[in-house]
Amino acid sequence: MKLSEKLLFYLICCYMILLPLIPSQTGIKYINYIPDLILGLIILAFLISSLADSKSRRDFEAHIKDFFTDLMGIFFTMLFIIMAISVSYATDKGLALSESLRFLTYIILYFIVKYSIKDKMNIKGIMNSYIFIVALISIMGLIQFITGIGLDPKFIIWGNNTAQYRIAVTLENPNNLGVFLVIGLFPIAMLMLKEKNRKKKFFYVAIILLILFDVFATYSRNALIGLLICSAALAFLYSWKIFIALGGVGALILLIPQISHRFVTALSVSQNSDRVKLWETALKMFEEHPFTGVGNGNYIVLYDTYVNKYPELRYLDYSHFPSHNSYLKVLSELGIIGLAAFLGLIISSFLKLKKLLNITEDAYYKAFFTGFLAASIGFLAMNFSDNMFFIPNTTTYFWIFIALADNLIYQYKIQ
Repeated sequence: MKLSEKLLFYLICCYMILLPLIPSQTGIKYINYIPDLILGLIILAFLISSLADSKSRRDFEAHIKDFFTDLMGIFFTMLFIIMAISVSYATDKGLALSESLRFLTYIILYFIVKYSIKDKMNIKGIMNSYIFIVALISIMGLIQFITGIGLDPKFIIWGNNTAQYRIAVTLENPNNLGVFLVIGLFPIAMLMLKEKNRKKKFFYVAIILLILFDVFATYSRNALIGLLICSAALAFLYSWKIFIALGGVGALILLIPQISHRFVTALSVSQNSDRVKLWETALKMFEEHPFTGVGNGNYIVLYDTYVNKYPELRYLDYSHFPSHNSYLKVLSELGIIGLAAFLGLIISSFLKLKKLLNITEDAYYKAFFTGFLAASIGFLAMNFSDNMFFIPNTTTYFWIFIALADNLIYQYKIQ
C-alpha cells in the first residue's frame, strides 16, 4: 500500500470523526476551524501524491478524464458552475462565494475518496470510522439527556404545561442531530442483521437502541418522519420484518409521555402550516428570477425583503429565515437550470448505489450500502422540510459514501 493512500486514509477518518464533534461556533478561538484545516490537509496531501511522479500524474489525468465523462462528475460540474456564476448577481456576494466554495470541497472530497482509496481494508476502515462516530454521538446524546449537560435553552418544547429540553449534543441543533442519527441507524441495522459474531451483534443492537432513543429525545419532527420513511424503504429493499422490529422498539420509547406528545404533533398539519409560508416565499423568488435565481445562499438574505413585500408570507417575527426545503432553496437561488442539475446529481447518486448493490458480492458492502440506500431515501424526504443538504455535518457523509460506492464500481470496472 502506498504511503500516500495510508496518509489520506487516516486524514479522512480523522475528518469524519471530528466534523460532528466540533461545532462551527465553539467560543474557543480557532478550534472550530480544525475540521476545515484537516480537509485542507487532505486536499494538499492528495495533490502532492498525484503530482509526485510520472505514473501518479498519468493516473491523475486518467481519473480527471473519467470524472468529467461520468454522470456524477458532469452534474457536479454543472451545479458548481451555476453556483459560481450566481456570485456575480447575488445581493450578498460573500455568502454566495462561501456556499459555492463549500460545495466545491464536497466535489474535491468526492474525487479523492473515489480515486485515492484503493485498499479494501481502508474502504472498510472509513465505514467503521463512521460507525464509531455515530456510536459516540449516540452515547453522548444519552448522557446529555440524563445529566442535562450542554442543553441549550433555545431548544425547549412545551407539552401538558411542562417544558422539555431537546438534546443536540455537539451538532448545534436538535434537527441536525436527529437527521445525523437517522442516516447512521440503517447501515448499522443491516450490519447487525448480517453479523455472526455475538459480541459485535450485541454492540450493533446497543447502538441501534441508543440511536432510536436519541432520535426521539431530539423531538425533531423531521427526524421522526424520516425514521418512518427510512424504515419503510428498508422494508421494501430488504424485509418487512425490519419495519416491525424498529416499530416495536419505537413503540416502547413512545411510552415516554413527552416523546409521544411530540410524535403526535410531528404529524399535525397545523404544526407545518407556517412552514408553507417559507416555501411560498421561495416560489416568489423563483417567479421573479426563474432562470438565474437570486444567487447561491441568498434566500436567507432576501427573506426580509420578500416578506415585507408580501406580508401574508411572514413567518412569525423571524428575520433572515432559511427556506426549510433544500429543493426550493436551490430553485429560488439558482433557478430552474440549477434545480435540474441538482436533481440530476441526486438521481445519479442513487443509480451508483443500485449499481454497486447489483455487482458486489461482498456481504459487508452489500449490507452497509443496502442500509445506506434506505437512509438516503429518507434523507431526500427530510430535505423537503429542511435544508440538510447544505449542512456539512450531515451532508458530508452522504457524499463520502456515494463516493465510496463509486470507488468500488470504478475498481470493478478497471480490474
